[in-house]
Amino acid sequence: MNPIKNLLSIFNKKKKKEKIRKVLIGLRIRSIFLLSFVLLFTSSLFIIFIYFIQNSLITKERSQRFQNLTQLLEGSSSVYLSYVDSDIPKNEVKEKYLFILNEVNKFKELNPDVVNIFLVDEKGRVRINYPENIKKFSTGTFKIKEKKLTNIIVKDIKEKIVDKKDKSKISYKHYRLISCPVILKSGDLIFVNEDFDKTIEQLHKKGMNSYEKERRFKALLSKYSYLLEKQTNYNIHSYTIDELFVDLYKNIFISQGKLKDIRDKKLFDGKWVERLAKNIDNAISNNNLIEAKRLDEQIYTQMLSIRQYGEDFKYLGTIGVVFDLDLIKKDVSRNQKFFMFLSSIIFLLSLLLVSFAIVHNLRNIKLMEKWALEIANGNLKYRISIKEKDEIGRLSDVFQMMVDELIEKYHLEKFVSSSTISMISQNKEGEIDTGTIERKNLAFLFSDIRGFTAFSEKHEPELVVGVLNEYFEKQVKIINRYFGDIDDYVGDQIMAHFSGENKADKAIKCAIEIMKEIDSFNEERKTKNQPVFEIGIGLHIGDVVTGNIGTKNRMDFACIGDTVNTASRLCSIAKSFEIIASQKILISAKEKFKFEFMEPVHLKGKEKVFQIVKIIWK
Repeated sequence: MNPIKNLLSIFNKKKKKEKIRKVLIGLRIRSIFLLSFVLLFTSSLFIIFIYFIQNSLITKERSQRFQNLTQLLEGSSSVYLSYVDSDIPKNEVKEKYLFILNEVNKFKELNPDVVNIFLVDEKGRVRINYPENIKKFSTGTFKIKEKKLTNIIVKDIKEKIVDKKDKSKISYKHYRLISCPVILKSGDLIFVNEDFDKTIEQLHKKGMNSYEKERRFKALLSKYSYLLEKQTNYNIHSYTIDELFVDLYKNIFISQGKLKDIRDKKLFDGKWVERLAKNIDNAISNNNLIEAKRLDEQIYTQMLSIRQYGEDFKYLGTIGVVFDLDLIKKDVSRNQKFFMFLSSIIFLLSLLLVSFAIVHNLRNIKLMEKWALEIANGNLKYRISIKEKDEIGRLSDVFQMMVDELIEKYHLEKFVSSSTISMISQNKEGEIDTGTIERKNLAFLFSDIRGFTAFSEKHEPELVVGVLNEYFEKQVKIINRYFGDIDDYVGDQIMAHFSGENKADKAIKCAIEIMKEIDSFNEERKTKNQPVFEIGIGLHIGDVVTGNIGTKNRMDFACIGDTVNTASRLCSIAKSFEIIASQKILISAKEKFKFEFMEPVHLKGKEKVFQIVKIIWK
């Protein structure tokens, strides 16, 4: 049989099912596993991201809170540290101290993770330590080593704690120190520094005439007269601008108690300025400008040294806050647990929703699978209903179209011979035209029902067709079994041909088996009082022409030639339950069959008599 007929025959009779693989790891498990992996990975990244973001935010928030505290205490701390060792009345210093302590206390109450707040001066001496019973944070573990801080410092400290009862038990406490320098930003020292920078450089580098010197001297004298109350000689001719600044710095450092910390105290003795000024005047009088320039440069250098003390003494000390990192981490851990719980809920809900969607889709896939198996088993009437307008719904429509096409081809085969189907399959891409012929050697079998015409005249057409189909069904199964091709049904006659090397043997064997099957079938019908028919068969072999006969719009694939006509006439000669064959087909057979020679007959269209034989089938 040709490939198309082999494909369509699965609907005609059930074949042994091919092996169908078992599903070990299905789409549901794979999809859920993949989703679980993606969700777990995403959740882990989310939790890690939240952890670092939260730590970063907490650090920024703690730093911001500390900056707010330092801004609040900036003025009070600088004033307090400036005058704590000065001759300022103690009640004023204590007032600043109490204000700072009150603000520190408020800050500690609002921030339970704060362990210690301290204020140290420029020498590292503790001026404020809150709570007072905690000493180590400002003087021990967290002692400020830098003498002059210029920016905020964040430092993490790990403290080792040994159990007093069991020294083998060691634990650690974690702290974070945030310290900020207390810088003098206002007051006499700042104002004097600013005027120094504006005046001294211009005086010694750019030059200043007598009028400008006098004007600038009077302005400074008026501005800082309260700092020069002990000075008696304020004459510009006997008291220079340099001496004025020396006395200003000297009086300020004395009032702040800082003069004792200065190594080179001779700088603040105005006599060196007076001496160098006289030497400059003498050099100018002697017209020695180089010496005058050198002496002026010496004054400028010494004045810059005094100015540097004014810069150094702007640093008053350090304010620091110590946070308990373990307490902060507890808060972070608590938040992390909440996020983990939230992620778990999202994870489970996502799994449930996706599982529901997967189960729904798999149900439709299972329906498609059952449909395909039913079709494979020949149940062409089986249908399923998938209403979803998705890819699976579209696939079911496509599958239904395919099944409809197969059903049409299956039913079409009942009306078209396998030779015709084979010819069509070989011309898939080309146009099928009439006149296409081919010479072949084939064996033909004609089977005719005797007495059918008289039976059809006496009975209803429905009964006639039903009985005829029963006899045809018996014969067609045998013809198919011997790979015969049914060319046509002509009334109560069947025309079939056989091809291949053993075509003669197949035709004769098929005829014998048809006779035996019909004889047995008749005996069965007689027991049921049903009408019976007898058949006659004609066999012949020879060359024929195969081709398309008809018009372009309606054609048939047929076998034409004398061989076909001869086989038909031999069938008409055959009596009931006789197989009449030509001598030629008997000679062409490779096997031996029982036969009897019969008298030669005159066949229509042949001049000579034709030798025939009767095949013995009982």
